[in-house]
Amino acid sequence: MPTAQLELIFELSVLAGVVVVANLAEKRPFLRPVLYFSLGALNLLFVITFIGLMASSETVGEADKVPILVLTVVFGLAATAALFEPVRRRLAVLFPRPEITGEGFNPQSMVHMTALVFCVYFLGDRILEFAVAGGMTGLAQDFTAPSAGSLWAQMGIFVVFAVLGVGLGIRRPLSGAIRRLGLRAPTIVELGVAAGMAFLLFVAVFMISNIWEALTPQDVIREQTQVSELLSNSINTLSMGLLIAGTAAFSEEIAFRGALQPVFGLWPTTVFFSLVHIQYTLTPATLIIVLVGLGLGWLRQRYNTTTSIVAHFLYDFGLIALSLYGRVLFNMVGGSQ
Repeated sequence: MPTAQLELIFELSVLAGVVVVANLAEKRPFLRPVLYFSLGALNLLFVITFIGLMASSETVGEADKVPILVLTVVFGLAATAALFEPVRRRLAVLFPRPEITGEGFNPQSMVHMTALVFCVYFLGDRILEFAVAGGMTGLAQDFTAPSAGSLWAQMGIFVVFAVLGVGLGIRRPLSGAIRRLGLRAPTIVELGVAAGMAFLLFVAVFMISNIWEALTPQDVIREQTQVSELLSNSINTLSMGLLIAGTAAFSEEIAFRGALQPVFGLWPTTVFFSLVHIQYTLTPATLIIVLVGLGLGWLRQRYNTTTSIVAHFLYDFGLIALSLYGRVLFNMVGGSQ
């Protein structure tokens, strides 16, 4: 096994271990110092890692190093600040209150604290990797087409952290974890609602895309969408499209809508969901992601996570199928001329 994969497995194992300790520490106060020490060490490691990546990167110019360094320290400080309960109490006003909704953010919860810190890590990792890679152009140059193995692995990572986060086998049995994640067999009505939401999102994408193309020069659009175009062009079969749509829908909904939204609420989770899709940067595509996040989040809030998974799958697969059909039609027309 390549060294990079071994390192990734080790890093993920350490993070998973911290989540387990956080769950155990909910009712075992003697473990809380261990948790605080572990998260403090991870915060320091996070900062050191990205400073090292920046120093060794050939794509980061001298003028960009200071802003990236500042951003790295800011994320490190944000993750460290989340370890202090007074800070978490102040942040709690942004999230649902458990005593009102039955679900929400508890500033005293070790699991919720760990989730908050890990969200800072995840967001910081996406944004800093984007900056260190050299922005959109750098991401496009480093782009690697997804393989079946990488898609299954990514889904596995999301699902493992989601089920560990809700305390499977520690604070909850399997049935309790499934209920907490909002998973159950969908009804016919829920399937219809999911299909309707996917259609509404299609309409929103069509309208925003057309307005965007009408107001933006083509060279700017190509620059802003080069990564998503590479991903789209790398999908050559419907079976690969099914795999990408299926793994993305299941993993992202389990993690974002299933595990995180009941703690952090609809809007904060949607904003977080949008920000971690950094390949869209601050373009009209970001508005599309926000709308998608709100639509799927509403389905989770009104129905369940299963309904949001179905809608997410139909939305993603519909876009992939249209893209494939469009390319086939273009090749047929081009070949006939």
